[in-house]
Amino acid sequence: PIVILSDSLSGGAANSTGRMVEALRTLGATVERWHFSPPRAEDNPNHHSLDPKSKRPPVERVIKNFSRAQADRMRQPRHTDALLKRLRQRPPALVNLRNLHSCGIHHQSLRRLPPELPLVWTMHDCWPFYDCAFRWRDPSTGQEDAIIADNPAGIEQRRQLFAERPDIVMVGPSAWITEHARHELPDDIRVEHIPNGIPTTLFHPRPKAEAKAALGLNPDLTWLAFGSTWASSRKGTDLIPRALEGLDCSTLGLLCWGEALPETFPPDLALSTHGRVDDLDQLVTLYSAADLFLCPSRADNLPNTVLESLACGTPVVGSNTGGIPDMARPGQTGWLFESSNADAFHAQLRAALDARNEWPAYQERGRQLVEAEFAVEKIARRYLTLYEELIATPVTHRHPAK
Repeated sequence: PIVILSDSLSGGAANSTGRMVEALRTLGATVERWHFSPPRAEDNPNHHSLDPKSKRPPVERVIKNFSRAQADRMRQPRHTDALLKRLRQRPPALVNLRNLHSCGIHHQSLRRLPPELPLVWTMHDCWPFYDCAFRWRDPSTGQEDAIIADNPAGIEQRRQLFAERPDIVMVGPSAWITEHARHELPDDIRVEHIPNGIPTTLFHPRPKAEAKAALGLNPDLTWLAFGSTWASSRKGTDLIPRALEGLDCSTLGLLCWGEALPETFPPDLALSTHGRVDDLDQLVTLYSAADLFLCPSRADNLPNTVLESLACGTPVVGSNTGGIPDMARPGQTGWLFESSNADAFHAQLRAALDARNEWPAYQERGRQLVEAEFAVEKIARRYLTLYEELIATPVTHRHPAK
């Protein structure tokens, strides 16, 4: 089989991974999804949990109260052994690594994989090749902030892995992370650009009036939307109320889902909050009901929310960071502003609101863009072509220059 290996079954990276797995199976590929989450009753039989326990061992749980990093280091050998055992029991033809860092698997673990085993690593963030997942400047402190920051030992382990495995193929979902990886990785590491895919038959436009009525929204208001698993400085949530300053908020509404926003909004702004949304039908209704989707991230790769919004016919006002410009294209599918700049956000939001007569064209072009470049079936075919090439190529000939 082809194995897709990742840490979790929840979150944005897990969602895009799951979509890819199902699309590959539709194409007839024999694919198994290995992960480090506890098994779920509804799991596909081709899913396999490498850590079926619902909790860490008692010692790790105690250590985690004082240092999560230390607890993760304790978990690394346990998860590495579980992975190696599964590889011996059911040797795959190829492994596609996905998001890994939260499960404790590290570059040192990957150095223990069989050298003849073809490896593809899809980079959901910068951690596979850089010393952190993302880095940005926190406006509240003025200091640089990062998530999943690594220590010198981890950086050296990266160097050793790529020196030992020049045949590994790195895949960047966004143009930004692809170029970043090419700059940081050794010259003999192959880096491909293949975006994440989205099932366009599931994410599709619904009539806005019907979607707004289903959610009980005032049809006379213009509804802005924001959705994210995490509401944080990295996602730029503090920029939203600042971008609204000077606008007539009595004509606007803000439709939110995911983690609750900690910010305070103008009192005349209508709010409709929906918490975490797991139901696909509700999610499509939320995107379809929105007139504009907001994505003010300070650091991001290729956020699913932007693809999902465009697929549902809602244009995007987003920052020009990471892979957001791959999707929110000025004059075509959205409006872009300088990352972390609230005044620029305000200006582009005002420009988007003033372009109301152009929204139908933006809606149509957004849907067309997703169908042409991000439909999951097309993306799965590109992955399958890459897999088949690597499986058929001897390991000694598997690393053309990037």
